[in-house]
This record gives sequence, C-alpha cells and structure tokens, in this order.
Amino acid sequence: LIIIKHSEEWLSAYGHNRNRLVNEGQVVKTGEQIAELGRSGAARDMLHFEVRYNGKPVDPLRYLPKQ
Repeated sequence: LIIIKHSEEWLSAYGHNRNRLVNEGQVVKTGEQIAELGRSGAARDMLHFEVRYNGKPVDPLRYLPKQ
C-alpha cells in the first residue's frame, strides 16, 4: 500500500502493487510513477485507489479533474 499525503486533510491510497517505486517520506510529483500494478491474490493485475478527506473515504470522481 502506498499512501500519498497531499495536505493535512487529503490523502490518496494505492494498493495491489507488485513493486513500489517510491520510499516513505519521498516527495513525488504529479504524473510520477509510484508503483507497478500487481495482483495481491487476484486473477489479474489491478489497482485499488482511494481518496480520503480527514481520514474518511470520499468519492474520488467529485475531486479529480475531469478528463
């Protein structure tokens, strides 16, 4: 599991990683690859993604930029 602290209130979490490409405390930039997808016992590679506000999960579609 990789957790990125964006501010005191906002976190994002990324799970099912085969290989982490960042270390704890490292500063990352937008668009930087932080991991390789993994399976964690699933039948295929996947990504678990969460956005949390004050520790509680929120719907990420309400906060991510529209594509």
